[in-house]
Amino acid sequence: MSSLLDTYRKRLIKRMLHTGLLSSQPTVLSIFTTNRCNFSCFYCSRNILDESPDAEYRYDDKSEFHMEELEKILDKYPAIRKVSFVGIGEPFLIKDLIPMAMLAHETGRRTTVISNGSLIHRQWGNIGPNFDDISISLHGLNAVELQNIAKVKENIFNQFVENIRYLVNVEAKEFPNLNVHASVVFLKQNLERVSLAAKFCMENGIPVLDLHNYLSLGPDARHNVVFEDEHEYIDFTEKLIEECKGRLKINPPVWIKRDETEMEWGCISFYHYLRVDGLGQVSGCGRIMPPEAENGNFGSEEDVFQNEYFKSMRASFRTGKGIPACCRYCPDAQ
Repeated sequence: MSSLLDTYRKRLIKRMLHTGLLSSQPTVLSIFTTNRCNFSCFYCSRNILDESPDAEYRYDDKSEFHMEELEKILDKYPAIRKVSFVGIGEPFLIKDLIPMAMLAHETGRRTTVISNGSLIHRQWGNIGPNFDDISISLHGLNAVELQNIAKVKENIFNQFVENIRYLVNVEAKEFPNLNVHASVVFLKQNLERVSLAAKFCMENGIPVLDLHNYLSLGPDARHNVVFEDEHEYIDFTEKLIEECKGRLKINPPVWIKRDETEMEWGCISFYHYLRVDGLGQVSGCGRIMPPEAENGNFGSEEDVFQNEYFKSMRASFRTGKGIPACCRYCPDAQ
């Protein structure tokens, strides 16, 4: 029943935004903190080759977000209720992360961060009081796998595990409002890894595991996507959820519609979502499209959220015309 009510609620909000009954203003701020990372995962969009058809979605702008930029945005857009520290790089590499989280939290905003988990020990005592959610990306479930995927030394995995256990056993217990999640991409060709990710979470006390469908940027990679009629994978997921019940909460992926004519194109990101980086570049997408110079600049425009880029993208989703190809396999468009 709650799922059905949530669906109706989303449809109502979408309709109100499209008709202008709700004003278009940023309520979610997504910050690309830095392009630097201490991992070098081969599948990261930072490592997309020039000749790849997905190269247009690569983010390689050297920037770092700072406190004064956050102050400027929150002052200009007081409707922002959530601040997420994300991006292609590792947020815990930047010096202003905790001060920015503190500012957002103290002014009543919900704060979230996505991390690879290897550096969070540098901020013990600052994570719990300043973040509402922390999501740990599971790039490696053992030392050898992490070394092969992220190109790091084997001992980094030991630090990673130690960090996870301290996070859930000390930090989260001292600050009960801190929600700790782990996330992993659902791989059709390696279902065992999904099971191992669940086992890793239970062994190390992580309470929630988010499974993400493969986010295909174009038709060339759609064979990795799990569609809603592929019952083998859906049944596997439902069985895993049931097996872990009471020990681990597993949030399943959004299954993608096979028939494009059945899609709702329900994304409303461009009506309430502002993604920024340290260069002032922006995007209105919460999933795929990174900040780009051609979209506008929050530092030089009086109201970047009402510029031609945002207006044209809202018109595309309102009319169903001119929607970017990368949106086809996005969970928000289903």
